[in-house]
Amino acid sequence: MIRILGIDDVAIVKAIRLEALRTEPAAFASSVEDWEALSDEEWCKRLVDGPVFVAF
Repeated sequence: MIRILGIDDVAIVKAIRLEALRTEPAAFASSVEDWEALSDEEWCKRLVDGPVFVAF
């Protein structure tokens, strides 16, 4: 199932993003440390700024 994530899915987005940054750091312009330092409010903002789709 593919669906767009909402504000209640912040933990899912955070887990996926941090895992991707840890396993494939060369694929990203930012580091896992940069993203780990983000506040929960910033994670929420980034989630609602643009659509995020995830396949479950």
